[in-house]
Amino acid sequence: MKDPASTWFSAFRFALIGLPLLAGIVWQERELDRLRADHAALLAKAAARGIDPAGNALPSRKSDRSRPDPLAEARDLADTLILRAGSEDRDHSDWVAQISLVERLQALKPSPLEEMIRIVLDAGDMPPAARFHLLFHLLRRLGTDRPEEALQLAAEMENRRPDHHVQYRIDLVISSLAARLAKKDPEAAWTWFVRERQGWEEHRIKSTLPTLLAGISQVDPALALRRAGETGLDDISFLGTYGSTPEQKLATLSALRTWSRDDAGKREKMLVHIQRQTLPTKHDETNRFDEVIAWIDRARLTNDELGFFTHSASFDIGSRIDPRETGKWIDWLSHRFPDEEIAGQVKRLFKDKRTGEAARAWRDALPPSEAADFTGRYGGD
Repeated sequence: MKDPASTWFSAFRFALIGLPLLAGIVWQERELDRLRADHAALLAKAAARGIDPAGNALPSRKSDRSRPDPLAEARDLADTLILRAGSEDRDHSDWVAQISLVERLQALKPSPLEEMIRIVLDAGDMPPAARFHLLFHLLRRLGTDRPEEALQLAAEMENRRPDHHVQYRIDLVISSLAARLAKKDPEAAWTWFVRERQGWEEHRIKSTLPTLLAGISQVDPALALRRAGETGLDDISFLGTYGSTPEQKLATLSALRTWSRDDAGKREKMLVHIQRQTLPTKHDETNRFDEVIAWIDRARLTNDELGFFTHSASFDIGSRIDPRETGKWIDWLSHRFPDEEIAGQVKRLFKDKRTGEAARAWRDALPPSEAADFTGRYGGD
């Protein structure tokens, strides 16, 4: 076995002596290749214009270059994947081949994707687990552009599941595709759901209905609320399931205000939604003061709709805000709400270990007269 240091020194010596010589040879070969390519290009251009290098006219002819067949590519790719999945001695370290297959998959357009899904569905010699994992991926890809076709193929896939463990994954795929169809065409999605649910088990309905309504709500929140009422669904947490733009949030709020106008129970649900939209619980970040206030102003939220701020026993504002902005929050709260309503929340911010230090620093920085007035309204520490 060679000494590693010796091997490294040999490589280094080659780099110093051999590489310059090799570079000169490579440069010469590249120059020759470039000249040959230029010459060939000139000949091709002349031929295209009907000119013979010797000065004679050439007969015109159409190019015999054949365009790639996307469906043929899909069939070939499907055959390759089926063969690899069924091979017991395949090498999992052939990264180049695997990356090439992924790139080919990503390049497939909707029609070839659909063709490939049908081939994989019929691949009886493909291990069931591998076949279903591939189908899940392909169906999601197809669902981006053609959710209706993807749902039809998902129904065919369900009849060939290898065991009950796959059922959960199929439910997830179908609910995801239903949401995509709902965002594309709410009425078509609802018609599909009403038709298909007749043969579904309860778990499928429960997993699909909320995501379907969430998709509809991105386009028409009022329609989503009506459809939820038709099914007897009381939970409206599907609203805001997907990331909403400010315009979508405003449309949802408008629909909720109309929906809950004459119903106290519905109004309570709306107020819960407003709290979640205005100051939600975030795992990796906090709500920024300026962004929250901008939303409150744009949505023209009333004190009644913002009543959750006054519920100091049940609403923990300290866990939702940046402690460095505690002073801004105390100042806003003390001006927005009557003292008797907001005093509990203000005192909680002073006592909270996360916000107490910043709260006291803010108060101590006030002019003496304002600090005394604040202490008189809300007490000391």
